[in-house]
Amino acid sequence: MTINLNNPGELNRTNVRQLLAAGRDDIDVELRVTDNGIVFLSEVTGPERMGGICFRIGGMNTDAHDREFIGPNSAAMTDDNLVNQVLRTIAKYWEIKPNSRFADLEPYLHSSEPDM
Repeated sequence: MTINLNNPGELNRTNVRQLLAAGRDDIDVELRVTDNGIVFLSEVTGPERMGGICFRIGGMNTDAHDREFIGPNSAAMTDDNLVNQVLRTIAKYWEIKPNSRFADLEPYLHSSEPDM
């Protein structure tokens, strides 16, 4: 599964949740966004094979509070705040097109804070 950032409305909570759920939970993966605005889960992690990549988001499992973030039984399936955290990060870094190709996840918002 991919998300095309050039299609208005495609970057939303449902699609981000589906993308995260579609990933394998038995290997390390990271979110990558191509220069053309395609968001996908990559089995290549770290600074390898960065040609055509605008930015990457790694370390998501560490932000899932010791729960798996990727996969069909992951925290993303039940925790809207974690999904929003990823959604906000993608939106922010796609808008600014950073010089660095590594994107830090936006802060975790607790349920009393507004989401997207």
